Amino acid sequence: MSKEEGLQLIESLLGKGLTPLELNIFHCAWEDKPYLEVSLATDYTYYYIKQVGAKLWRSLTQVMGERVSKNTLQSSLLRYQERKLPKFESRSNAKVQKNIRNPKKNTLCFPSYSVV
Repeated sequence: MSKEEGLQLIESLLGKGLTPLELNIFHCAWEDKPYLEVSLATDYTYYYIKQVGAKLWRSLTQVMGERVSKNTLQSSLLRYQERKLPKFESRSNAKVQKNIRNPKKNTLCFPSYSVV
């Protein structure tokens, strides 16, 4: 999953776009950087950034049904994606594999019509 896909998934889960500070926190977490870097790049204190980050992780935890933190963000999003988003190909492949074992289900039957 790319960073952009992760951000899109978060915004769709929360039903809103992230604030500029939340975006900085997201990038920091995704790149495994400390909150101190966000603090140095913005006018916010380290402790305030930590509070906003904790609120973001709590919101994601509630929506995803799994504990999310700065350190588990990427793995949590991947697990959520695998659990919740449908995998069309795998389902259709499973059907084809199942039908191969039973050739009668693989045959197409068309009604025969007689022309009079």
